Amino acid sequence: KLDAAGSHVWSKTFGAVSAQRGKGIRSDALGNVLVTGEFFGQINFGGASVTSTGLFDIFVAKLSGSGSQVWLKRFGNTQNDRGEAVAVDPSGNAWFTGSYINNVDFGGGSVTGNAAENVFLLGLQP
Repeated sequence: KLDAAGSHVWSKTFGAVSAQRGKGIRSDALGNVLVTGEFFGQINFGGASVTSTGLFDIFVAKLSGSGSQVWLKRFGNTQNDRGEAVAVDPSGNAWFTGSYINNVDFGGGSVTGNAAENVFLLGLQP
């Protein structure tokens, strides 16, 4: 994070021995940072870790303005699932998009796709 003058405020690295890829990042009106991407194995942003269920899984995370993990969620199945982008609306809701193969459960039950690779849109309230 840089301040308005471009001076360093904080920086952190995240990862483990397996592959992780950050794909989308946005900040909200309160200065929190929302990030999405894909990971294999485990990933941790300074709090609780999550573990993939097979190949690549989707991660969505929220960090405070100081870089501390607020929450971290994992979605996916045994196939390659990918988080690609994140947006924040004026109400502070976070919107994530990406792709999954076969099916995925975002917390409301399994959703089965119709194609080899399916698009998702996931909304999370602040």
